[in-house]
Amino acid sequence: MTRSLEAQLTRGDAPDPDHSISVLLVDDQRAFVESIAIVIDAQPDLQCVGVTTTAASAVAEAARVRPDVVIMDVMLPDFDGIEATSRIIRNLPETRVVILTGRPDATALARAATAGACAFMMKSSSIEEILDAVRQPSSRRLQIDPDALSSLLTGHAVPPGVSELTQRELEVLGQLAEGHQPKQIARHFGITLTTCRGYIKAIFQKLGAHSALEAVILAHRCGVIDLDDSPN
Repeated sequence: MTRSLEAQLTRGDAPDPDHSISVLLVDDQRAFVESIAIVIDAQPDLQCVGVTTTAASAVAEAARVRPDVVIMDVMLPDFDGIEATSRIIRNLPETRVVILTGRPDATALARAATAGACAFMMKSSSIEEILDAVRQPSSRRLQIDPDALSSLLTGHAVPPGVSELTQRELEVLGQLAEGHQPKQIARHFGITLTTCRGYIKAIFQKLGAHSALEAVILAHRCGVIDLDDSPN
């Protein structure tokens, strides 16, 4: 995180409040969050509009200042940052939330996607990578830090139901990995939406997954699908 801190701080232009991206920072590690605040305020296109250390205060402060972006830690002292993300986006659908985590796991990633986060990043990411995520335009697709994805895709046990996946379920899983929705998948295979949802439900049950994103990650871990050409 400190690798290019000095370089970032040398950018002396003052933020233009009429054109800058407003950022709310949420992390219970004061030194960490204040260092990011300093770097953000040194950018001509970014402006830190608040720093909070709990999930509840993050929700309240977001409602008050209505930031363009929230940088949200997962582990907070009252309730977790992903639940806070869900509450913030429910109240402020135009606000983007960048999730930061020190311990990525498939469940947290799936929950972050469901909550509406725009990015899922490691706390060890470089400051440039975090700022790039802040500057990304609004998108329905979750941006996943490569280091976080690599951590998720290695060193985990194979779900026992993997060997039970049928050929059609594998084909549907491949479509999910490409970011297609059930209606698109149903049209692609010439099946009804109900049948398609049945395949997806079976995939979730066999992999022990709770979302399409989690199913794709689990399947990749097992070597069942290749994510090299997938959107994320």
